[in-house]
Amino acid sequence: AAAVPMPVTGDEQEYLAQEGALFGILCKRIQGERMDGKMLLEQSGKETENHGACAFGGLIGRLHEILARLDCSFCEERDLYDEVLSWALPAVQKKKEISLPERFAAEYIRGFGSLYRKLPRQLIHRDMNPCHVICRGGEMAGFTDFELSQINLRLFDPCYAATGILTENLGKGLTAEKWILLYHDILRGYDREAHLTAEERKAA
Repeated sequence: AAAVPMPVTGDEQEYLAQEGALFGILCKRIQGERMDGKMLLEQSGKETENHGACAFGGLIGRLHEILARLDCSFCEERDLYDEVLSWALPAVQKKKEISLPERFAAEYIRGFGSLYRKLPRQLIHRDMNPCHVICRGGEMAGFTDFELSQINLRLFDPCYAATGILTENLGKGLTAEKWILLYHDILRGYDREAHLTAEERKAA
């Protein structure tokens, strides 16, 4: 199982520390280095069981299996489809440097909208950038940065991971073909551990 930073108590035997309006929590450090998304791109096509994008997807799948068993009654639940319609899509359409075809937007609204309510929801990490994965001895060993965790589509995490690697490596010789291969490998590894539904496959 992957490691996560475990909280430790302070002088007052409380997990939370307060300084005015700010609250903080102290956690034990996970030994290792932060994963580099470029490493995953370089390993595409020459994967082993514990390396590469497929292994990264599998690690996310195992994390989801654990998160699904937790009591998340205190967690915020978000409506991703509503957020995209009311904020993200209009914001992108306003940007002059991004020419998003109307047909694409309409297809997304219709296609993803018809699938959205059928997709599994649970507690997710919500900030699955490669730099939030700790590696030790050349293997992925744990996760950090759960501050944004929420109840949302479980498919969000592996897709967010792939786009995080895309944005980190834009303009660095990354081709569309190489990124699509990486995206498929992340989903393949995730499916091996968490088993994508037919609707999730279509949505992805």
